[in-house]
Amino acid sequence: MSGNIPPKLGDLPAISAIEIQASGLDGPIPDFSLLADLKDLRISDLNGNDGKFPSLNKSSFGEFQRLILRSCNIVGQLPEYLGEMQYLTTLGMVSCLQSQTCSRYVDSFYINCGGKQTSVDGNKYAADRQSSTEPSKFYRGENWASSSTGSFVEGYKYNFTRTSSSFNGDHRELLMDARLSPLSLTYYGFCLANGKYTVKLYFAEITFTDNHTFSSLGRRIFDIYIQGKLERKDFNIKDEAGGINKEVVVEFPVSVDNHTLEIRFYWAGKGTTIIPLQGIYGPLISAIAASHAPVKRNVSVGTVVGVMVGIASVLLLLLGILWWRGCLCRRNTMRSGIWRTNRTRFIVIK
Repeated sequence: MSGNIPPKLGDLPAISAIEIQASGLDGPIPDFSLLADLKDLRISDLNGNDGKFPSLNKSSFGEFQRLILRSCNIVGQLPEYLGEMQYLTTLGMVSCLQSQTCSRYVDSFYINCGGKQTSVDGNKYAADRQSSTEPSKFYRGENWASSSTGSFVEGYKYNFTRTSSSFNGDHRELLMDARLSPLSLTYYGFCLANGKYTVKLYFAEITFTDNHTFSSLGRRIFDIYIQGKLERKDFNIKDEAGGINKEVVVEFPVSVDNHTLEIRFYWAGKGTTIIPLQGIYGPLISAIAASHAPVKRNVSVGTVVGVMVGIASVLLLLLGILWWRGCLCRRNTMRSGIWRTNRTRFIVIK
């Protein structure tokens, strides 16, 4: 969808739940102060400009159960009345990471999505093993965070991590585990030094089979966004890797200019949803590596020629000075009436 969230949503006093997740709509979030029966508000992944925290009806605070506002471009302070929602069971908000207070800036982060902490190629990959069947979940690591939104069709509850003991390829420590999401899975790196980065995404399709049975018919298709830009549309792990339980690493150059890096995987409704069983669809990621890209200095031919000419000129000048000061051997000449002995003494003949 496109356009803004309809402001008319705030004029429906009998509505009790609103869910707008990864819809493609723009903010800001409308005023919900008239919705006295609202108990469940879930909005995520809005486009557009920054906005303020939405106004809510205070009479609903006593029954409010779920409040999820993630990646909604909300700026400013959180309202104090959140503490009055005593029956709130789920509160999920990714704060404005641009304003994150950082004691220091780092130039990389590594995540073993769905797996335990491990070291690969000299890099320490953080654990990402929190397991949940909740439709929305937020988790924060040392200098990264993840957000998962959406629920599987027909309310099917499925563990959002997956492990395969049959994967035996390279980087097994990273690719035997994976994290899934029914709709949108976002990873954030924050407190990053600004500059150019290289993002490597590790994938392996570990939920299907390749033995020509029913479970081999599954197709997982999703989109990849980095810094809000669509980098890969209709990404299919099996096709990219050339089979099941095979590694594929996709690399992207990105720019960080606000100390924050956002990587989002989004299911747009394509592929299968009930093969080999219900709830096996949506984005899947095994590991993420983001590191500061080395600076490449491209020197033009003209610059090289200029430097060489400058060096040659300086050398000629030094040789001339040394010759003039008599530090280099001169040939005896009678025309000048001056000759030099081996002991550097001069005799003038008149």
